[in-house]
Amino acid sequence: MNLINNASWNHENFVYVVAGKVNRGDNPSKKMKELGELPNGWDFGIGYAPSISVQKKGLQICSQGKILGFEIEIRPQTFGGIVITLGFDDYFLDVFVDESQIISYCLEKGRGIEYKIIEEKDNIQIVDVVKKLEHIRKLFKCSSLELLTPKNIASKKNDSEVIVSKNMVTESRFSGQNVLNQFQPVFVHT
Repeated sequence: MNLINNASWNHENFVYVVAGKVNRGDNPSKKMKELGELPNGWDFGIGYAPSISVQKKGLQICSQGKILGFEIEIRPQTFGGIVITLGFDDYFLDVFVDESQIISYCLEKGRGIEYKIIEEKDNIQIVDVVKKLEHIRKLFKCSSLELLTPKNIASKKNDSEVIVSKNMVTESRFSGQNVLNQFQPVFVHT
């Protein structure tokens, strides 16, 4: 195991450790910055850090995953690429961004040795990854993570009442669970 300024990469278990704590993508920006600082030869004498452009593509994917409520794990590939695992329930989408910024993914269902590869795609765009993430989310009948905007907050209750929000709710690109706690309906007669 190489030690890199209080950080290490355990190649066998695919866990990146910072100061003794496992980093599983809670802060993708911080994680990408750490990966960008890996020294040449970080993987048993070979390998190099992901470029800034690879990191930016990775952050775009992570951002979309967070919006949709996925758990995120980020790890480096030996020659300047990254792997982002986006998990929801027992679905896992491994997204690979290689050193040439080419994106591919592998969708798996199940945990441990009891998993099945459902789909693999190469040379795709970020929009394809987002569509696949949205498809996975739609498999679960929960709408609590719906993106709330001023356009979809107001809803008509019946012909005489409209539910609108107070100005407490603003457009949010984060989990709807956080926004719903702040939503207080007000009944307005028209």
